[in-house]
Amino acid sequence: MESPTDAAPVPARGSTGQPVPREAPQPSFTAAGNEPFWSVKVDGSTLTYSTPELQPGKVFAAQHQAQANGARFTGKDGDKVFTLDIQRASCVDSMSGKAFEFTATFDYGEEHMTGCASSGS
Repeated sequence: MESPTDAAPVPARGSTGQPVPREAPQPSFTAAGNEPFWSVKVDGSTLTYSTPELQPGKVFAAQHQAQANGARFTGKDGDKVFTLDIQRASCVDSMSGKAFEFTATFDYGEEHMTGCASSGS
């Protein structure tokens, strides 16, 4: 007789008896840049855009597109279109000298901002 530790795990089943698909992990990044100072925190499909003048920040719903070397988040805030591109490439913060594993560009309306990003928030 098998002990409970020897048994194979049983996949979760939905009401139809079919296995319940596992949800894909939600993307989580923090992107930031200098001159002008800005940051965007990504939590799934929610982006929070902050500047020194815009506290605690503006929250956007975004569409997420996975890319080979990163991620793209797009959406609209009223009449302003925004795009956050995060790409896996080494990046060094221009003020602190801290190294990051991602570059970031954030276009918000007519504004174009560049910086670095890290996974997790």
